[in-house]
Amino acid sequence: MRYWINELWRLGYMLFGLGAMGTLLGELFNALFAGLGWGLAAGLGLYVFLHLRHVRQLYVWLLRHPREAPPPGTGVWGDLFDRLYTYQKAQSQMQRRLRDILRRIQDSCEAMRDSVVMLDPHGDLEWWNSAASDMLGLQPDHDRGQPITNLLRDPRFIDYFEARDYREPLMIPSPLDAAHTLQFHITLFGDDERLLMVRDVTRLHQLEMMRRDFVANVSHELRTR
Repeated sequence: MRYWINELWRLGYMLFGLGAMGTLLGELFNALFAGLGWGLAAGLGLYVFLHLRHVRQLYVWLLRHPREAPPPGTGVWGDLFDRLYTYQKAQSQMQRRLRDILRRIQDSCEAMRDSVVMLDPHGDLEWWNSAASDMLGLQPDHDRGQPITNLLRDPRFIDYFEARDYREPLMIPSPLDAAHTLQFHITLFGDDERLLMVRDVTRLHQLEMMRRDFVANVSHELRTR
């Protein structure tokens, strides 16, 4: 607020000074100036010209050189330029930090043996790690932006995906090799986006089947004795 008050005082001083000058010049050159009225008009014209000049500087700076230091300004314009530049630097730093965080997250996902797939609110593929390419056969050049249900066509997965009840994981054969068993787990986050985690549980599935067969055989032997 104090900047606008200072600017109004500066305008008042300018108008008073120019008005006085206009009055003196009007006495001397009555044919050219009409006293105080011409002085006030000249002061207002000069004031508007200075503001338009600053507006043009602001426009050129934001349009052509937004990452460079702001142009010099006087009064409230100088403060405005400085504040815009400070805000712009803070936003650039925040964007760099967010990019660094995203890159670290992606690097961490790339190091995982499990598949990680990010889906948008429509269920379309946004990003996935290398494990997902190997485990699900996803191809970055062709499949990005495609609905996940167009690529994983198992009816059990489609029902699981559309039911939106992801409290329990889904175990189905791999779409690339039916001898492998995959565990699918979906988590909702953000604006109705989905994170799909896929793990190869073939060995665990085989051990579970062996355990069930063993229990069934033991139970059968006990019943037949």
